[in-house]
Amino acid sequence: MGKTKSQAGQRQWWERRDARLLKGLLDLLIAYIFGSLAIDSGSYWHYLLALLFIVLGIRYLLKSVRAS
Repeated sequence: MGKTKSQAGQRQWWERRDARLLKGLLDLLIAYIFGSLAIDSGSYWHYLLALLFIVLGIRYLLKSVRAS
């Protein structure tokens, strides 16, 4: 089955450079929030989530910089 124009356009929007930049910054913001919670509560789950969102944020930011 073929994709409709709206489905193809939506997929292309998420692959654009500005969308990756936005996702990267949003992930770093979420990492900051979980990092703050981790320091306050000492919960390993919060540390794990903060680390995960840091990695994702850096990954998306690097993809946005390397995108042509």
